[in-house]
Amino acid sequence: MPTASPVWPAPPAWPAPPAWPAPPAWPAPPAWPAPPAWPAPPAPAARDDIVADAIQLAIAFLTAGLDSPELEAWAADTLPPPGAEGLADLMAGLNVISVLLLYELHEATEEPPPAILQRLALLAENRRRPSSG
Repeated sequence: MPTASPVWPAPPAWPAPPAWPAPPAWPAPPAWPAPPAWPAPPAPAARDDIVADAIQLAIAFLTAGLDSPELEAWAADTLPPPGAEGLADLMAGLNVISVLLLYELHEATEEPPPAILQRLALLAENRRRPSSG
């Protein structure tokens, strides 16, 4: 004989959640009279000033290198303005000085610049290799 399924009592009713107070009122944003006044960007330097500054930087760097390796290292860290522009200025100055020196060598020896550069490259290569004697 089949037995009757048990009757489960109804689950108890859950109490309602407590009443939450309203969130705090946020203060109004500050009233700005106007946007802040940003300083105007500096006017671009004249082309002659840029070249002169780059050459001065390169001369200072090369002069420091004549004194000692330590001073040259200090100059490399300290003299160029920070960032890519400072390094670009140093490189541009060194390039201008190299071209001027090449022109001076050409006038003094009446040798064409490519031949001067080739001779300088060979001298540098020979100095870099240890002597075999």
